Amino acid sequence: MKRWNPSDFDDAGEAPPPPGSPVKLGSAAHKVLLSRTLLDTFDPYRPAVIDWPKLKPDALARITSLPIWDIAVQTEGKARARVLAYAERVSDPLLKRAVELNGFEEGRHKHVLSNLVEAYGIRLKPEPAYKTPRNAEWAFMVTGFSECIDSFFAFGLFEAAKRTGYFPQELVETFEPVIREEGRHILFFVNWVAWRRRNMALWRRPLFELKVIAVWLFLVYERLGLAKDVGTAEEANFTVNGGADLADVNIAELIDLCLSENDRRLGAYDARLVRPKFVPRMARLARWMLRLRSHKSGSSRPPGVATGTIKSAHGEAIFGVAEDRRVADRPRPRYVQRMSHPPAPDRDALSDLTQLGRQSPGFDRPEAARLERVPNPHPDTLYLARFTAPEFTSLCPVTGQPDFAQLVIDYAPQDWLIESKSLKLYLGAFRNHGAFHEDCTVAIGKRIVEIAAPRWLRIGGYWYPRGGIPIDIFYQTGPVPDGLWAPDQGVMPYRGRG
Repeated sequence: MKRWNPSDFDDAGEAPPPPGSPVKLGSAAHKVLLSRTLLDTFDPYRPAVIDWPKLKPDALARITSLPIWDIAVQTEGKARARVLAYAERVSDPLLKRAVELNGFEEGRHKHVLSNLVEAYGIRLKPEPAYKTPRNAEWAFMVTGFSECIDSFFAFGLFEAAKRTGYFPQELVETFEPVIREEGRHILFFVNWVAWRRRNMALWRRPLFELKVIAVWLFLVYERLGLAKDVGTAEEANFTVNGGADLADVNIAELIDLCLSENDRRLGAYDARLVRPKFVPRMARLARWMLRLRSHKSGSSRPPGVATGTIKSAHGEAIFGVAEDRRVADRPRPRYVQRMSHPPAPDRDALSDLTQLGRQSPGFDRPEAARLERVPNPHPDTLYLARFTAPEFTSLCPVTGQPDFAQLVIDYAPQDWLIESKSLKLYLGAFRNHGAFHEDCTVAIGKRIVEIAAPRWLRIGGYWYPRGGIPIDIFYQTGPVPDGLWAPDQGVMPYRGRG
C-alpha cells in the first residue's frame, strides 16, 4: 500500500479560497475547497506502528465477541477498490489527488482493523477478492452514500461506547483518527455530488438525479434486509448490528446522540462546504415520530423524553449530550412570565452532566473534551454572561513553546448555559495542544456557539508577547443585540513597562 505524507500535497497547485470569501457551489473555488479540505487535513498515522494495548479479560471478551469484524474488514476493502476505480476516471489533477487519498484512507482503515483482529486473536472468514467495478461512478456513489448512513450511526455509537466504558480508553484513542476520517470522507463526498451535478450538461442532470435516487433506493433496500444475499444485508447494517452489543441504548437516545455527534464532528470544517442532509433529516423525522407516539401514549414523562438510558458496561445509567435535544424541545412553562423567581432546576436535565460534582481526570486534547450545557432559567430575558480565563495556555504548533493568554468570553444565553466546570476542563485541554493564537481563540468561540446556540457571543483573546509582539484576537457572531448590556471587556492593550 502506497505511503502518503503531507508533503505529497504541496505540489497540488491550487490554494483554497481565502477564509470568509463566498464560494458558489459547483464553481472552481468549490472544487478547490472540497479537495484541499480533504488533502490538508490528512493524518499521516501508520497502522503498522500502532502498539495495541493489552486488555483486561472482560474488555477483551467484549471486543472479541462483537459480530462486526468480518463485515467491517470486507466493507473497507470494497470501499478502497471502488474509490480507487473511480479515481482512475477523474481527469482534474487536484480532484484526482483527493479521490486517490480517499481510497488510500479506506485501505488504511482495513489495515487498522486487520491488525486489531490479529492482535486480539479474532478469527475472520476468508476475504473475498475485491473486484474492480464495471461502473466506477455508480460504485463510488454507492460507497459514498453508504458511508453517509454508516458514519452517522458510527459517530453516536462510538461516543456511546466511549462514555459507557465499553471500549477501553486505549482503543478509543486508537480509533479516533478512523472515526474522524469517516467524517472527512462523507464531507468530501457530498460536496463532490454538489459540484458534479453542477458541472455536467443540462440534459445529463436529470439522469444524474435519477442515479442518485436509484442509489438511495438500493441502499434502503439493503438496510431493510430485503436483499436476497444475506451477507450483503448484514454488511449494509454492520454499524447498527454491532451497536446492539455496545450498550443498552434506547432508540430515541441513540438518535439524539448521533445527531449531536454528527453536528459536532462536521462542524469543525469550513462552513462554506455543504453537509450531509438526507440521513440527519430522516433521523429528525424519526425522532419527531417517537415524540408524537410518546405524547399520544400518555407517557408520564414530558413529550420527547426518552424512557430508557444509555448504560455503562457495569450497568450504571449514563446521561450526556444524547438527551440534550429533548430538553430544548420542551414547551416553556407559562409561569416563567408571572413568577419573580425561576423554577427549580430540572433534575432530569442536570443528570445529563458527566463532570460537575464528579472527579474528572481532564483531557489531553480539545477535541476529546466534553463541553456541557444546562437549561437557562431565564430563557425569555436578554442578559450577558461572562467567563474570564486569565491563565489560558497552549503550545506553538511549530516550536512547541508555550503560549499564554487571557480569554474573556461574553455570551447572551438563549435556551442553554455553558456549564463552567466543563468549560474549565475544555480550556485546560489546550495545554498541550499546538495551534496558533487565532485558531485557539476562534475555535473556542465556535465550539461554545455549537454547544449552547446563544443569541450572541464574542470572545477576546489577549495573548502575551511571543517574539516581542503581543497578539490580540477578537471574534463575535454578529452585532450586539438591541438592549443587551455588553460592557467593555476591560483588558488594556499590552504596554510592557511603558
